[in-house]
Amino acid sequence: MFRLPAITTVLLITLSLQATAQQRKDHFSKEVTITSDNDNYLVQKRDGYYTNGFYFSLQHLSKTKSPQQKAIMRWELGQMIFNPYKYSITNPENMDRPFAGYLFVKATRSKFFSNSANLQYSVSFGVIGKASGAQQTQRIYHNLINIYPVKGWGYQLEDEIGLNLGAQYAHSIFGSIAPGQVVD
Repeated sequence: MFRLPAITTVLLITLSLQATAQQRKDHFSKEVTITSDNDNYLVQKRDGYYTNGFYFSLQHLSKTKSPQQKAIMRWELGQMIFNPYKYSITNPENMDRPFAGYLFVKATRSKFFSNSANLQYSVSFGVIGKASGAQQTQRIYHNLINIYPVKGWGYQLEDEIGLNLGAQYAHSIFGSIAPGQVVD
């Protein structure tokens, strides 16, 4: 049976923390975020493709050399789990994709400029395969909410390490907004 009260409790705590943070947002320069997303939150009791993600992040307002800039540094630890569309298939020839997990750490820096431009760059390091711990995480979670066991993890991707670099630049097409200015 699906344990709705546990999920409801987590959602209520998350919403209350968000409401508290928004009441005094001008006084905070640090933030801790825990995010969990899963197919089963939709009470469908089925997994497919990207089936689960769990992320823990810390971010803080960084010092900048210019008063016209604002910078935020974000540190994140995360795990993502991927399954074939049909979790019950155990023959690799019938799988449309392999079982896979990705465990990573990521650092992101976002710079906000007075001309409404934003520059963001990041670096992440992670592992896939058994080293990601995805099979164990999925087994524990499915036992916790009392749903079917997932078979087929014996055919997951081999262990590999990865390094990802990212960059993004954005600029407002509607004109400049001064730092701290509220837009209605």
